Amino acid sequence: RNLLRHTTDQAILQVLQRNGWMSARDITSHIGQIRESEVRNRLRALITQRKVSKRRFAGRVMIKIKKSAS
Repeated sequence: RNLLRHTTDQAILQVLQRNGWMSARDITSHIGQIRESEVRNRLRALITQRKVSKRRFAGRVMIKIKKSAS
């Protein structure tokens, strides 16, 4: 379970690093074989850990990697 969380977090961070602001749905489509609900859960954890930040643009919640998180 810990390995799955870690690899999911790393995949999310890599996608965000390459693409900038993205929605959870966009991140899920870039990663592939993972449910959007799991991506959303991991995003909540990454926000708590201050590795990513979220903003609302035109009614959509968008996520971006923080500069210090890698």
